[in-house]
This record gives sequence, C-alpha cells and structure tokens, in this order.
Amino acid sequence: LWQQCANMSHLLTTKKTEALDAAVAEASRNQRSTRPQEEEQTTPQERLWNAAEQGKLEALREACAEKVDLDARRPADGLAALHLACIRGSDGAVATLLRSGASVRAEDASGRTALHAAAASDRANCCFALQKWGGSDFEIDAVDRDGRHALSLSAESGAARSAEELLRMGSDVHLRDRAGRTALHYACIDGNARVASILIQHGADADAEDDQQRSPRQVALDLGRDNVLRALDGDLPS
Repeated sequence: LWQQCANMSHLLTTKKTEALDAAVAEASRNQRSTRPQEEEQTTPQERLWNAAEQGKLEALREACAEKVDLDARRPADGLAALHLACIRGSDGAVATLLRSGASVRAEDASGRTALHAAAASDRANCCFALQKWGGSDFEIDAVDRDGRHALSLSAESGAARSAEELLRMGSDVHLRDRAGRTALHYACIDGNARVASILIQHGADADAEDDQQRSPRQVALDLGRDNVLRALDGDLPS
C-alpha cells in the first residue's frame, strides 16, 4: 500500500512538472507571437520615427543600425526623426540620431530644422544637444521658408527657456524675417511678456519697424498688450 501511494505521488508530481513545463512553453510561444503588433507591422523606417517620437533610446539605437534614411520625413506630418526627438524633448535621442549620421540641417515639410522644432516646443536641452552634437553643420540662425529663425519661433510660442538658451548660444536678436519682423515683434503679437523681457535684456529694439512700418511697441499698443508694454519698458514680469 505504501509503495502504491509512493508511486501515485511520483506520478502526480511528474504530471504537475509536465503541465508546468507545457505552460511555460506555451507562455513563451504566446510571448513571441504576441509581440507588439505595431513592431511586427511597421517598417524599419516607421520604427525609427516611433522610437524618436517616444524617446525610446534602445529602440532608436536598433532602428539607426538598420538600413533606414535617418533624415526621411514622416508622410503624416512631414517631420524627420530628429524633429520628433526635439518635440519629445529627448536630448538622448537627439544625440543618438546625430551620432548615427542624421543631419542637423535636415528640414521638415515647412523648411524648418530640428532647432526650430526644439525652440517652438521650449526644449532648451535639445537646443543645446543639437549644437553639441551637430558639429560644424549646426546653424544657430538657420531660417525657414518665411525667413524665420528658431528664436522667432520661441518668441511666438512664449518659450522662455529655449529663447534664453538660443540667446546664450549666440542667436541674433535683431534678425528679421521676410516680413521685416524680429523675434520681439512675435513676442508682442502673441502677448508673451516674459520672452519680450528676455529679448529686451539682450538688446532687442522695441522701436524697430517691420515692412509695414510697425514696431514691436506699436504692435503691443494696437493689440492692448499692457503686460508686454511694461516688459518693453523694463518692468520684469512676475
């Protein structure tokens, strides 16, 4: 009887082990077969854009190692991987792309570089990373099709941190676009007093007229931007 019980116990243990092994094997198969469908269904080029947009550095390094065009624009929005990384705010992704051969001068569908994207998104860390890893091809005042440089977009977006970083990096506060507007014009148009104050502290001219003979000060007056007018007069915004 004892021997029968022992045999029965051994049989049950064996069956449990076999069942466990089978469960583990099935789980392993399921894990392989249920990898993110996005990864299985996307191309290497799409994985590059996705990794840059999400700031996933390991996936980005893997994507960069594949045969992809690092400067290709995503059809949905015309953005290259470097632009997506800057909008995300991932300076690690910026460094990875540039060290892998992406061009710091690559343009999106609007003729804007990744620096424009970083500036408008207030990603000061990415502005710095672009300069650090962009090498001699980096241009602080590269302009888009409207003649606007990154500082102008910072001013328009109220992106104070990126504006300060761009000025520290040497951006020209007096640069005009095709309409004759400076960054200060755009700060005044959109009521961004903090950026207006930063620009004034770096020598921006509140009375410089655009092609329509309108100065930043006049723009602020016409639009009733009282907070900006105070900033133009040296009153630091809170």
